[in-house]
This record gives sequence, C-alpha cells and structure tokens, in this order.
Amino acid sequence: MGKVRIRVIGAKDLLAADAGGTSDPYVNITVGQSKQKTKVVKRNLNPSWNETFTFNCHPTDHVLFQIMDWDRFGKDDCIGQANVEFDILIQGLEFHQFLNLTGGKGAIEVSIIAEDFTGPRAQQQQQQQFHPPQQQFHPPQQQYHPPPQQFHPPPQQHFQQPPPQQYHPPQQQHQPPQQFGSGQHQPIIGPNGRPVRRPHGITDQEILSIMEKFRQVDTDRSGTIDHRELKPLLRMTCQTTMSDALLDRFVNLQMQSVDANRSGSIDFDEFLTLYTKFKQGGV
Repeated sequence: MGKVRIRVIGAKDLLAADAGGTSDPYVNITVGQSKQKTKVVKRNLNPSWNETFTFNCHPTDHVLFQIMDWDRFGKDDCIGQANVEFDILIQGLEFHQFLNLTGGKGAIEVSIIAEDFTGPRAQQQQQQQFHPPQQQFHPPQQQYHPPPQQFHPPPQQHFQQPPPQQYHPPQQQHQPPQQFGSGQHQPIIGPNGRPVRRPHGITDQEILSIMEKFRQVDTDRSGTIDHRELKPLLRMTCQTTMSDALLDRFVNLQMQSVDANRSGSIDFDEFLTLYTKFKQGGV
C-alpha cells in the first residue's frame, strides 16, 4: 500500500446544467473503494475549490474525478469526469495538469503527489534511461577499421616495391574520429534536439538522469520548462531541503540569471547551468 495526496484546484468552462444557465458544481474523488468530495460552489461554471485529500492506494490504482451538479430537490447530475493512472507517478514529484472532461465539457485542474511510491510505468522509463543500449556509447568496430584491401592494393598494381611507409599509413589514420577517442564523449542529444553542453564536473550518467526528470516535468514536450515546472524539478534533482517560500525566491532569482532571452522559460542547457551552481554551492 502507498499514500497519495490529491489537490482539487478548480475547473473551467463547465456544462450549464440548471435552467438559469449555470451549475452548482462539486467534485467526487474516488480511489479504489474510497470516496471523498469537495464543497459545493453555487452558480458557477468556473469554480475554484483548492481542497486537498489523502488516500491509501496501490501503485496500479487510478483516481476518478466526477464533477456533479448539486440539486436541492432532485438527483445530483454528473456534468463531466476524468481519471489519472497512478503508474505514471514519481515519488515526491507533483503531477499538475488540466484534465479534459468526458461526458460533459470543460476541464478540471488537479495536483497529485505520490508520497511514498513510484508507479511501475515510471520505474520502467527510469530504468531504460539509466541503462541505455551499449551501442550508443561503443560504435561498431567496423566503422573505424576499413577492410585491409583499402590500404593494401593487389601486388600486380605495383611494379616496384615502394618504400614501407607508402603501404603503412600513420596509425592515427586508422583510429576512430577524435570525438569518440580517448578522453572524449559521444554527444548527448537534449530535449530540444541539439547536443547538450556539458558543464564542468557533471558526468554523462548524471546528465541522462537529470534529462529524464526534465522530460517528465516538461508535460507539453516543448523542450523548455517555466517557473511552475522548475520548482519540483529542483527538489527532485538537487534533493534540497529548502522551505517552499525560500525555494520560490530562489527560483525567481535563478530564472532571471539563466533565462538569457527573457522568454519566461529555460531549456535543458540553461537548467544544467543552474543545477551545476546549486550542486557546487554557488547559489
């Protein structure tokens, strides 16, 4: 068994179920056999609840959100629903999204945190990222050793025995390209499709681990993260014990320092710069 914390934040553009063109919405939250609900917000199609609930669960469970229209005299009607599978959750990492509703219209905004487990699908993705296929780092040998005949023409093409150096090119001509040689690294392609700039003191394995977490919080697959996504990513990668207030101030300052083009978001290279400063105690 595990424990999950669920915050129902609000909803937008809900279905109008009452004669006056509005609804009286509340949310039923169901995990397994357990059910809890929010308060009712009267006459509102864009309600705000901001209520938090805790459930015991299995990592393979899911949560069902049912938005209901409260009626004083009749039966409450469901005006939309959505669900989230727990197998995609990572321990301590906030899942925060607008979920499109089925059976109605609009969307519901929720936040979910797995307090003491990581879902099976998330574990599998992490293992694949941490153990990439060996050929990614060791190119096939034949790419660097041409067939002997390319360097030793048939004897009949030479009527005089040439000096030995004509038949034995310098050894460096047979070696792999410099970028794969001793002391070099194969490029790592970042979320934006470009090679990652390696900061000093960060290993390839550490970069791959950080990139997996970066992709998990980059829910729109844009290759960049904003202020809201940066905070949980720092907690997960740097394992900081800062308070929420102090981490918020830190995020504001560091977004200004590494966001070179002032776009309001940072790419993976800019986050690596911030991570390196954090790791080395330079923040």
